[in-house]
Amino acid sequence: MELEPWILEVQAVAVTAHAWHGRLDLVEEINGVVEDRLGALLTRRDALPALVNFPVCGALLLALGAVDLDPGRTRSGARFLALAERFHRPCRRTTCAARWPQWPVGSG
Repeated sequence: MELEPWILEVQAVAVTAHAWHGRLDLVEEINGVVEDRLGALLTRRDALPALVNFPVCGALLLALGAVDLDPGRTRSGARFLALAERFHRPCRRTTCAARWPQWPVGSG
């Protein structure tokens, strides 16, 4: 399982961007492993140094939240987004909160 920080970051941003635009079908393969990689980061102490681990976990949490919001699972999606913020997810142009889609309240 690949746990290089830059690879995880790119994969998370790709999944997030595709979710925001309703095109998760294009990243199904990557999307399928995001949760596994997050689990590995959180359970394996030797995976990455903590300073690298936190922002990468935030990126992966953001991707999972975006994936959950796409089909309307707003409760779990919102939780993942809130956790991503708590992990001090740095704002990138593609994943910045100001660019998050606006879903109608109570849509899911």
